[in-house]
Amino acid sequence: MTTVADLLRSKERTTEACASRERQSGVARVSLILIALGGAAFGSAVGSYRGSLQLGTSALKLPLVTLFTLALSGPAFFALATAFGRRRSFRQALALVLAAGARSSLVLLALSPVLALVVDLGAGYEGVRWAALVAYGLGGLSALSLMITALGPSRGRVSVLMAFGAVFLVIGAQAAWLGRPYLGDPRDRDVPMFAHGRREGGLLGALLTPRS
Repeated sequence: MTTVADLLRSKERTTEACASRERQSGVARVSLILIALGGAAFGSAVGSYRGSLQLGTSALKLPLVTLFTLALSGPAFFALATAFGRRRSFRQALALVLAAGARSSLVLLALSPVLALVVDLGAGYEGVRWAALVAYGLGGLSALSLMITALGPSRGRVSVLMAFGAVFLVIGAQAAWLGRPYLGDPRDRDVPMFAHGRREGGLLGALLTPRS
């Protein structure tokens, strides 16, 4: 059975568990639980900027966005790894992607109190938004380190990581964009469940355009 300690401290043991047919289902179960917990905690911290209903909706939407992204990027990782000569079973590829998502979610879980403190100290919309982005970046680095270990040192690792990273970023960014808002735009008196009918220049445009 894969434990939280294994996911955090031993990328090698986690990789071995993902490769074991007897342990793959355990990796998946633990990973799904951690993704749900980490996403809900971080979503609550993000939503606390507006409080009330937004806290609950963000706590619900962030884990769903993560799971949706992993559901689509898992098969992509399997296909890319196979194309570059990294043959592994479909179940093993999915277990690795879920474990990477769990590591990222554990980082978000750990950083949730920090983000909540940033909100409580009165940070503005831009400050909270960029703090959340930095936290996601750190979580992504944690996930990436597991993928690097799982792929091993032989040729083709960089190509697989670059191709998978591009696919994952596109899927993840689009999923997050469709699920917004999480913070709640300052222009909204009442934050909608989903943002409809706005043209904001896409995800990059929203990040680079200040809100007042």
